[in-house]
Amino acid sequence: MFVSLGTGFYQIPLLNALKNLEIPIIGIDQNLESIGKNLCDIFFSCSLLDKERIIEILKPYRKHLKGIYSRSYGKFLETANELANYFGLPANPDPSIQIYRNKKEVLKLALNDPYLYKQKDRIQKLEQSKKWVVKSISSYGKINIDLIENLADFKNSTSFYVEPFYEGNEYIFFGLIINRKLYPLVITQKEIINFDYIKKNPETKPLLFCDKKHFYPSNLTDLQKYKIFQISNYIVKKTNLVLGPFLAEFIVHNDDIFFIEAVPEVGGEFIADYLIPEILNLPYFEFLVQILMNENLESIKETLTKKLLQSKEKVFLINYIFQKEGCFQNLQFPETFWKSKYYFFQHILKKKGDFTKYKNKNLDRIAVFGLLGDSLQDLIETSNQIENDIIIEYQ
Repeated sequence: MFVSLGTGFYQIPLLNALKNLEIPIIGIDQNLESIGKNLCDIFFSCSLLDKERIIEILKPYRKHLKGIYSRSYGKFLETANELANYFGLPANPDPSIQIYRNKKEVLKLALNDPYLYKQKDRIQKLEQSKKWVVKSISSYGKINIDLIENLADFKNSTSFYVEPFYEGNEYIFFGLIINRKLYPLVITQKEIINFDYIKKNPETKPLLFCDKKHFYPSNLTDLQKYKIFQISNYIVKKTNLVLGPFLAEFIVHNDDIFFIEAVPEVGGEFIADYLIPEILNLPYFEFLVQILMNENLESIKETLTKKLLQSKEKVFLINYIFQKEGCFQNLQFPETFWKSKYYFFQHILKKKGDFTKYKNKNLDRIAVFGLLGDSLQDLIETSNQIENDIIIEYQ
């Protein structure tokens, strides 16, 4: 049996993978109406943070448990790992997961990598920058991140830290860890909401730094990809991660590489769900489940090694649609979208009638769509046209 901590929308790929592998599922979620409840063989309603209650729920099944996981972030992932260790299941050392709750500590550790010497120098000479980024030490998803142009505006706090602002493009490294070894999957490139976008759309200023598009392949050279992998591998080893997913974000400007953050999570919504399986032709979540159960590892390692050497012919683009402040009433994709030869998927992410004030930046995305093709320029042009033609009604 496999325990799924959470049975909501983002946990569905994991639940489907378990079904495909014919592994019985114990689902735990506080929401009795969660979308994945019906995929579970056994379901319990419980807060994902109530570790003691979950232990009592699972004790009768102890001899049958093979793995536990939550696709969520932060404390939920910590709880899943702590439970796996408690029941003697495959897991990372608890301190290895807990360190990632403090972004500043992970950054300090990463800066010891030789490839980041320029970033280390810039941080040591912090006052010489012209702009700075203020971040929350423990937040996720671009919450509590801001840009300042006067270092004196930063009020020193144990909850926040400040970094130089780095010019350049953003990239995400995705990998899987098996028996302490990191296997690279893909590096995607990001388009974020930047200063030019804000100038054209002043009402979106609170969305600064949010992901607008993800696409593959990136424009990195092989040498730059190699350096990013080596930095990621350095972080994995220094934090003593044993198994599971790994994600790291970088900014690259000319030949300079700057590390932003890393997490031992699936992350990258819809990248693991659609982009990685389509580009690599791999059952990502089935592999993840087996890694979390310590099964079929040799075959998975062999497959991942072969895929690394194979050329990739397809290109993929993921595009988010953001909500303006107000009550979202209706969204209609244009007919050209459905008929496009590049159409791959779409999701409406918010419920009709939801109202927001940019309290949680990435949660102000009301929809997402994906395009698949053989020309990245065609996909970018098509996605821009689709976004222009989408009809969104607000109250």
